[in-house]
Amino acid sequence: MDEAQERLLRKTYGEILSGYSIVKYNNKNIYIKHLTPIDQLNVDYLYSSYYKLAIKKGYSSRDDRIKQLIKDQIWAKSENEDVIESLKESIKSLYLSKRKAFRQSDFDNINKQIQDQEKLLLEKVTTNNILIGATAEKFAQKKVDDYVLYTSLYKDKELKNKLFNKEDYDNLKIEEIEELYNSYYEMVNSLIETNIKKVALSQFFQNVYQLAENINQFFGKAVAHLTHYQVQLCAYGNFYKNVLTGDARPPESVLANPDKLEDWFFGQAHINEMLKKVDKDGNEASLVGLTDKDKEFLGIDAPMERVDMKKKLQEAGGEIPMTELMKIEDA
Repeated sequence: MDEAQERLLRKTYGEILSGYSIVKYNNKNIYIKHLTPIDQLNVDYLYSSYYKLAIKKGYSSRDDRIKQLIKDQIWAKSENEDVIESLKESIKSLYLSKRKAFRQSDFDNINKQIQDQEKLLLEKVTTNNILIGATAEKFAQKKVDDYVLYTSLYKDKELKNKLFNKEDYDNLKIEEIEELYNSYYEMVNSLIETNIKKVALSQFFQNVYQLAENINQFFGKAVAHLTHYQVQLCAYGNFYKNVLTGDARPPESVLANPDKLEDWFFGQAHINEMLKKVDKDGNEASLVGLTDKDKEFLGIDAPMERVDMKKKLQEAGGEIPMTELMKIEDA
């Protein structure tokens, strides 16, 4: 990891620890509070209230809009909803397939398929949302987004003084609201899952995290009061902590890449399971067909060959001479 990338990850780490992000607004620092599960309860309650209000105002639900589009012969279930569900199921199956893979080429192929299908899914969902148009769900979500933005903005890092009172916020110009939304999305984009995984795997995080006996000791507060980002960081932190402190040592080539490290971990687990099954058949535990690239990825130095002991016995007439056993041992 180069110095610039590490600096960005340390910034992300600091924001997650603090529970807020610092952004610029009108050439001044403002503080955006990260949501907690308790905050999410209020958001969910408000969404439900705004949804009911939207229905009273005459907005159609998403399901009713789709029914109308079908009636107007604009919407084809097989081309819209079924495609999305099929893509979701396919992506889910691909992730499950990764748990059974161990070859580098298999992981590369599956990851490429996941990337392609997730892109298709996003495109299809976006197209469908445009086609469906205004709904009660969209009205409620817009109102909730405004509430989250307003309640998340503070003047100070102690998060005690709101940036606006409700009246001032409601009187903001459209361009001012857009600037605040851009600042909020800037924060969200810096705290995407990929970056949180990189922080969780980083040495500067793991060195400290491994000293803590539990999450409460690490953050100094109850888990229920942690932000969503803090919970996510600990979830990945626990996983990488177990991987890094396990019996098998990951190769250097995957240590800086969370996705490759996860692939390596599941590849190791699957190989071990395969070897256990071979052992139960009475054969010498080994694998065939691994390329040099696979071996490098899995951290395997010596070539692996499967020796069918039953077949060897049959070929030798029921008894294998010591000299042959020594050859098998050395192979």
